[in-house]
Amino acid sequence: MLNFSKTDCLWYDREAAYFEEALPIGNGTVGAMVYGGAACARIGLNHDTFWTGGPTDALEKSDKAAYFKAQALAMDGKYGEAQRVLANEFCICARVAAYQPIGDLLLECNVENVKNYRRALHLREALATEAFDADGVHFTRESFVSYPDRCICWRITASRACDFTLSMTSPLSVGLEEYDNGIAICGEAPIDSPVQIQRKATDTALIGKHGMRSCARAAIECDGTLLIESGRVRVSGARNVFICVAVTTSFAGFDKDPAIEGGDERADASRILEEALKRGYEALREAHVADVSGFYDRVQFTLDGNEGYDLPTDERRMRFVEDRGAHDKALYVLNFNYGRYLTIAGSRDGSRALNLQGIWNDKLDPPWSSNYTTNINLQMNYFPTLAVNLPEMTEPLDTLIKNVSVNGRKTAERLYGARGFVCHHNTDVWAHTVPIKGEPLYSFWPFGSGWM
Repeated sequence: MLNFSKTDCLWYDREAAYFEEALPIGNGTVGAMVYGGAACARIGLNHDTFWTGGPTDALEKSDKAAYFKAQALAMDGKYGEAQRVLANEFCICARVAAYQPIGDLLLECNVENVKNYRRALHLREALATEAFDADGVHFTRESFVSYPDRCICWRITASRACDFTLSMTSPLSVGLEEYDNGIAICGEAPIDSPVQIQRKATDTALIGKHGMRSCARAAIECDGTLLIESGRVRVSGARNVFICVAVTTSFAGFDKDPAIEGGDERADASRILEEALKRGYEALREAHVADVSGFYDRVQFTLDGNEGYDLPTDERRMRFVEDRGAHDKALYVLNFNYGRYLTIAGSRDGSRALNLQGIWNDKLDPPWSSNYTTNINLQMNYFPTLAVNLPEMTEPLDTLIKNVSVNGRKTAERLYGARGFVCHHNTDVWAHTVPIKGEPLYSFWPFGSGWM
C-alpha cells in the first residue's frame, strides 16, 4: 500500500500543465515524464543516447598555430589582439550535438465531472500514480520505468468497464507502425544540431548522411477488446489495461556511426517487449520496486521539528516561502530525497551520464542543447552521489570521462601541441572535446579534463 509521506512523496491535485510540472521516472537509459490528465493522459518519452549528429572530428580550420599566436600576443600584454585571434582563428569549431525527445504516449478517455483528482510520485518505490473519480467510475493509473526489464510499464484500472484510445506522437518526422498488439513510432534524429545555425542545408559534408534512429513501441494487454486502425489502439469494455513500452535507438558507441554501424532498434524493442510481457505486470513491478528501494533505503535523513503541511507539494512550496520554512522542515527532507531519487532514476550502470536536464527533455532545441557543460554543471550532477552511498550511479560519469580522454588526446595535440588529453567547456554523447564557436570568454576554456 503506497503512502503519501511528506518526505518521500510529491503529489498534486491537478494534472501537469507543462513539462516542468510533469513527474520524471526513469531507469538511467529510458526517461519518461508523466503529465497525467483524466481525459487525456500524456507520458513524454526519452532515451539517453538519442542525440543529433554522430562521431566527428569537429575541427574545421583550427590548429595550434592560432593558439601560439594568441599566446605570444598575451605574453606581450596585447590582450585584446590575443582575444581577437582566439575568436577568429581558434574558437571556430562546430557546436556540440543536441539531446532530442523521442515522442509522446497519449491515453484518451471520454470522461466528465472529474472529482478527487490526485497524481503523485512515490520516491522510494519510483512509481508515478494517478487517481480520480469521473461519471461514477473510480480510475487509477500507475507507471514506472524498470531497470531490470528495460521497459516502461503503465497500468490503468477502472471500477467498471470503460473505453480508452492509445496513440503516439513525436515532434520529429516519424513513421507510424502497427502490430497485432500495439503501435510504434520510428524516427531519426537530425544529423545537424538545431542550434548549429552556422551550417547550411547544402553543406556537402552532410548530404546523404543519416542520424540516430529510434523506435518507441507500445504493446497493450487488457480484459476488453483491441482494435488497431489508423495508428491508434482502441480499447473497448476494459477494466484493466497494461501498456508496456520499449524505447530503443541505434546507438552503438561514442565512436560508431549510428546510421552505418548502429544496432537494430526495432529488433531490440521487440525483444524487450516479448520478455517483459512473459513476466507480467506484477512481476515487473515487484522487481522494479526491489531494485530502486534497495538503493533508496541506504540513507535516511530526518530533521527534528514540525512534520510539514499535509498539502499538495506546490502549495507546500508556496507556504514554505511565506513562512521561510519555519513550519515545514519536512520539505528540506523531501528535496534531499528527491535529489537522491533523480540520481537513481537518471544515472545507472550502462547508461549515459546525466546531462543538463538529466534524461528528460521535450524540446528539439533544448536550452544549451541539453548537453554536458563541463565547467561546472556536469560535476554538480554528481557532487553528492558518493556522500549518499550511491557509488554505482557514478559509472556513467566514469565512462564519459574515458570516452572524452580518447578524443581529447587528438585535440590536445592538434590545438596545443600537448600530451595528455583536453576537453573544453562542452561535450556530448559523441565525446566532443574541441572549443565551440563563440566568444573566447567561454569557448577558450581548456580545463574540462582536469576539472572532471
